Amino acid sequence: MESLVIEQGRIFIEGVETLDPMLIGYAIIDLVQDGKILFVENSIEEVFSEKDMVFVKHDQHQSPRMIIGIEISNDSVVYNCMSGTELSNHYAYELTKEKNLVI
Repeated sequence: MESLVIEQGRIFIEGVETLDPMLIGYAIIDLVQDGKILFVENSIEEVFSEKDMVFVKHDQHQSPRMIIGIEISNDSVVYNCMSGTELSNHYAYELTKEKNLVI
C-alpha cells in the first residue's frame, strides 16, 4: 500500500479518490499492521501494531502493556491493551512507546 490520504472528508488511496469501504478498510489495516504514521486532516497520530509494548500516558504507575487487539470503526481506532490480567482500551493519543517520567 503506497498511501492513504484523508483530506476534507474525501479519501484517496494511491492518489485515487474512493468511497469503497472495503478498500478503505484494507488500506487502514495495512497502515496499522506496518506501524506507519497515519495522516488525517492536518493531524499526525502514531499508529501501533499488535504485540507492541506501550505505556498509557496518564497511568501513574507506568505499567507496560501489550497491544493484543485493534478495533477499527468508521471514526476511530481503539487499541486493546493487556497488563498482567488487566485489559484496557485506549485511543492512540493516550499511548506512547516510552515511559512518561513526568507523572
